[in-house]
Amino acid sequence: MGFPIEFDHVVHVHHSGVSGPASNEYFAMKKAVEECRNNIFSQINFTNFRQRIVDAEHSTGEGHVDVDEDSVKVSLKGSSDSSVDQEIEFQNNCKYLTSVEAKSANCATKTKQNWKGERSFKLDAEVTLQVVVRKM
Repeated sequence: MGFPIEFDHVVHVHHSGVSGPASNEYFAMKKAVEECRNNIFSQINFTNFRQRIVDAEHSTGEGHVDVDEDSVKVSLKGSSDSSVDQEIEFQNNCKYLTSVEAKSANCATKTKQNWKGERSFKLDAEVTLQVVVRKM
């Protein structure tokens, strides 16, 4: 397997409010990336992420990732509306540049109006994120 590691990950995005976005797909992808920017492991399972790195390290014979360490340091390296780059450092000083990019969104929306004439909007979406991990 080795590096870079590439995989797709599907996340769910929910939004409700008094009005909807101009582009549902763009809004859903932007919101999913924003969540990753705030905390990548709120969207991508940490155990799964770590295991992919461990498998890549073992296949190349380079270094190692201590599979018992859950404490990592995440620092933002760059971002846009549709992607975010972060450096992820494990306690054993192994560093990985992780790029997350929104590839597509499948959206379902509902608009309702109550008896007062007030509108409400609800968006449920599945967003596919492409994750690329490179060893630094």
